[in-house]
Amino acid sequence: CGAGLTAQDAGVDPDEGVRIFGVIVDRTTGEPVPDAEIELVPAGSNGEALWSGSSGPTGEFSTDVLPLDGYELSVDSPSFAALSHLLVLSEEGVVDLRVEIVQVDFQLEPIVAVARRETRLESAGFYEREAIGRGYFFSREDIEEQAPTRLVDLFRTVPGVRVIPGRSGRGDVVLLRQSCRPLVVLDGVVMSNPVRFDEMFPVSGVEGIEVYQGSQAPIQYTGSTTCGVIMVWSRAAAPGEGRAFSWGRVLTAVGIGGLIIFVGG
Repeated sequence: CGAGLTAQDAGVDPDEGVRIFGVIVDRTTGEPVPDAEIELVPAGSNGEALWSGSSGPTGEFSTDVLPLDGYELSVDSPSFAALSHLLVLSEEGVVDLRVEIVQVDFQLEPIVAVARRETRLESAGFYEREAIGRGYFFSREDIEEQAPTRLVDLFRTVPGVRVIPGRSGRGDVVLLRQSCRPLVVLDGVVMSNPVRFDEMFPVSGVEGIEVYQGSQAPIQYTGSTTCGVIMVWSRAAAPGEGRAFSWGRVLTAVGIGGLIIFVGG
């Protein structure tokens, strides 16, 4: 059997290829299958696997970044019928793969299901707001291209934004026009001011940033501020980038007495 696969960029460099996050389960029970042997062999090759690995305790596995190509996916596990399936990786990005294998005593067909993984910025409406053309935007790709040492260095490139040193050696503070403090929203949650970005947000922990001056702000925030809004979207750290984003880090930076107002998002 064959499958076509379509995926958009979700944290994988578009010039590199596709990364697969998968799970192997028993089709009859739905239980995960650990220690299943998995191979991906490029179609038309000499049979040598480009990637191989095994499923973890909950049936999960993840591949390296793979070139766009057709692959023969094989899954082998004791007590289960061996699976061979043509998988076509046709667009860059990240995809989820669910493989339901069957025990040898059952007369059922295995199932291979692929699904495009929606990125954090897509689900948050980041790209729709960017297309409208109001505000200033940094996607993860923009952040990696600029490679700032500190997150506040990004804001120095935005017209009308000032970065000033914090008092008593605390982290720098970001101000918008007329030196006012913007509303800062992290993953849909409004943070209390002053927000010191470098204490709260490691560069590796940010997926995207939106900066709005004054009335440019999205309508849900226009009644809360006349200064402007900075919206920050977090991400999980990639391998080798250190710890993933942590709300504990934010709460520590804000302080026990910091006020956090929950809003829809």
